[in-house]
Amino acid sequence: MVEVNRKIVHTVFEATAERFPGRTAVRHGGRSISYADQAGRPLYTHSMSFDADAARRTAIVEYSFTADGDIRVTSAEGLRLHVANDFFNGYRRRWRHAEGAFSETWSPPQRAPATETITVHTLGRRWVNLDDQLGIRDLGAGERSFALRVSDRANGPWGSVHYSVLDCPLADSRPRAFRRGDVILEGRFMIVVGDARRTRLLPPSATDRRTPDRRDL
Repeated sequence: MVEVNRKIVHTVFEATAERFPGRTAVRHGGRSISYADQAGRPLYTHSMSFDADAARRTAIVEYSFTADGDIRVTSAEGLRLHVANDFFNGYRRRWRHAEGAFSETWSPPQRAPATETITVHTLGRRWVNLDDQLGIRDLGAGERSFALRVSDRANGPWGSVHYSVLDCPLADSRPRAFRRGDVILEGRFMIVVGDARRTRLLPPSATDRRTPDRRDL
C-alpha cells in the first residue's frame, strides 16, 4: 500500500507560518526573513498559483507578495529558473528572445577558479525560448527584461554540474519601504512547450483569441 501526500506546497508554508511565526522563512546571502515580526504579526502575504493545461502543453504561473504592515525590503526577486548547461547537452544552449538570440557555451576549466565570476546577459523583454523546446512569456503589464546569469565554474553541489540562472526581472537590491497593502512584487508567466514561434504567438488561454501584438510577428 502506498500513501500519497496530497498537501499542496503553499499550504505547507501556511501551516508552518501559523505554528512557528518567528522561524526563519528564507535565508540567502547572509540575510534572512521570518514569517512574522517580533510581535508575531505577519510581515507579508505570499500567494502563488500554478495551472497546467496538458492538452495545450502550457502552464500559467502567478505570484504576488503584499505587505501586511510597514516593511523595509532590501532585496526582491521574481521568476528564477536554473538551467543545466553541461556534458549532457554538449555545453551549449540557444536562447531566443524578442530582440534576437544568444548562444550560451561553456568549457570545463582544467582547474576550477578560486572565486566564482558571474556574467549577466540581458535577453530582452516579454518572452524567451530555450533550444526551441521550452518557452516563457511574461504576461505582466510591465516591460521587464529576462536576464541570464552565467557562472565560470561548475556551480552545482560539490561541483557536480554547471548551470545558469534565468531571472525575470533581475533581482532588485534597492532598499525600499512599503506600507500595509502595498504590492512588493508580482508576476504572471506562461510556460510553453515548443519552439520560439509558438512561445511568442500562442494566446495565454484557449479562449483568448486576441490578435498578436505586431512586435511579436
